[in-house]
Amino acid sequence: MSMFLNVTNVKIILMFLLVSVPIAILLMLRLVRPLRLRLRSKILWSTLILLVVWFAALALPLTLRTAWYPEIYHTLHLEQLLPLLYYDITFLCVLFLLLVAVDIVLAAVKLVQYIRAIKNKKDKSIENTEIGNAKILESDKNENIENVKIENVENCNSEKIENTDKLESVEDDSIKNNTIESGDADVAELPKNIETEQLPVESKPQGTPMSRREFLGIVRSAGIAGGALALTPAAVYYAKTRRVVRQIEIRLPSIPAGLDGFKIVHLSDIHVGNTIYRDDIADIVAETNALEPDMIAITGDMADGFPDLIGDWIDPMQDFKARYGTWFVTGNHDHMWNAAGWCEKIASLGIHVLDNAHEIVDVNGTRFAVAGALDYRGDRRNRNWKSDPAKALTGIPHNLFRLMLVHQPSSVDTCFKLGADLVLLGHTHGGQFWPLSYIINAMHKYAHGLYMVGDKAAFVSCGTGYWGPPLRFGVPPEIDVVTLRSPVVLNG
Repeated sequence: MSMFLNVTNVKIILMFLLVSVPIAILLMLRLVRPLRLRLRSKILWSTLILLVVWFAALALPLTLRTAWYPEIYHTLHLEQLLPLLYYDITFLCVLFLLLVAVDIVLAAVKLVQYIRAIKNKKDKSIENTEIGNAKILESDKNENIENVKIENVENCNSEKIENTDKLESVEDDSIKNNTIESGDADVAELPKNIETEQLPVESKPQGTPMSRREFLGIVRSAGIAGGALALTPAAVYYAKTRRVVRQIEIRLPSIPAGLDGFKIVHLSDIHVGNTIYRDDIADIVAETNALEPDMIAITGDMADGFPDLIGDWIDPMQDFKARYGTWFVTGNHDHMWNAAGWCEKIASLGIHVLDNAHEIVDVNGTRFAVAGALDYRGDRRNRNWKSDPAKALTGIPHNLFRLMLVHQPSSVDTCFKLGADLVLLGHTHGGQFWPLSYIINAMHKYAHGLYMVGDKAAFVSCGTGYWGPPLRFGVPPEIDVVTLRSPVVLNG
């Protein structure tokens, strides 16, 4: 296998992937061609089918399986292969969203037209009713006048009418008798001479030019595909560079006056690897330092790749500038890609790695605890990597404020029960793009943003990077600035 998957063959695979999306869409169109759908609907279904196949049957299993078998990752050079897959998926997502948007707009236009038609019909019926009522009144008036005239003339002409009717009936009987005798033969033969002729059905001759409607449908579909192709680079740019800085103030009774205004820059789910590179990490570092943080907290999912291949991509993190240090806990993806190697690499950059542990930080005489637990499912890869919030929070003096760093929402309630005052976490990405954001809200008790639970708080970051396709539609990547506020200062 390793002999076949040499550099030349890998390049052939990459070239195949470059042209595979349009070819696959055409094949999908052929499969759905028998369906009685418009061209735009066929493209919509083809894109959806291909998107599911591309992501669920290829990109996702390939990513997960190579985490178990590093030799496949190295042999296939997946640090080059997977990015291309995810860019393809981004194009398909943009195309699908555009098609859905066009269908929604067209449906809205039809709904407006339908409402207008009903309104016009109602107005017309009211107008017709009014006209009909006027005609009825006029006809009743005329009828009354005619009835008066008829009553005056009826008595005078009754005898003349009876005599005239008798004479006309006698003449009609004689005429009918003569007509029947002379025309019986012709009438009897008439049904035999009638032949039923069927008009030929006009069929559309082959080679007839397409109608204007068909031509406009093709032009519209081509425009949508071209728009998706043009918007894909914009979507990638938006996901990689348009990070939103969110300002959050958290006021808790446990925050001492000495920590009022303490600024924590919260980063999460960076996912270096695949389509996030060293330059992207350098940009994140520069943006973070510009906020002048007192502390930097990174709540897991640092990487998507093995540290021996892409470990140096996070080297710019050694330039983080925070008065009270940078702190890190692992996420589920870090455990997929050799968590021990990543923790060692991160620690070498001067970042504090909290392995079910805590440290006491002194801020101008005011002390507080920074604790962190391994990922909630860290032991799935290695039993030695079990998450233990109790161990992380044990031994902290009761009068100290406790800041807890975890990765997944599943750890939050446990941390609250164990005495944590503020929990920072990530993992959900806020759904990463619409409409998955709605699904995430239904799946997690703590999905995104700030949650106040009694006298405690949890903040869930939507992520500084992204996972998989570089797409962040409706849920931009973010750098969160969490500022602590003390009620003691407010009351004073």
